[in-house]
Amino acid sequence: MADYTWTVNLRTVNEANARDHWCKVHKRVKAQRQIAKAYTKQQLGHVLATDRPKRVHMVRIAPKALDSDGLVSSMKAVRDGIADAYGCDDSEAAGIEWTYGQEPHGKPRLYAVRVEVSL
Repeated sequence: MADYTWTVNLRTVNEANARDHWCKVHKRVKAQRQIAKAYTKQQLGHVLATDRPKRVHMVRIAPKALDSDGLVSSMKAVRDGIADAYGCDDSEAAGIEWTYGQEPHGKPRLYAVRVEVSL
């Protein structure tokens, strides 16, 4: 059971398969990272300095599911943004277990990411 859960209206795409111009990709990734950082600070501002999470589970909510490696690729900027809010690197050395899931819902143009943090 997660200690904190929030949902961000954010469209994530498999960056490994995206065939967009590098400038468009850069803008998308930068925006996703900043949004994830801002929401994390908003939701966990009172515990950011004292408690580092043991586990962060990110769930992609979208009309269609991605394969497992595409899911991880699509959530990279969100993961980086959460790590930025904690002031740490997102590597395994930080002691945080990063897990991923997805919930396809079939509704067109409805995208979100649910973040579940366990302290």
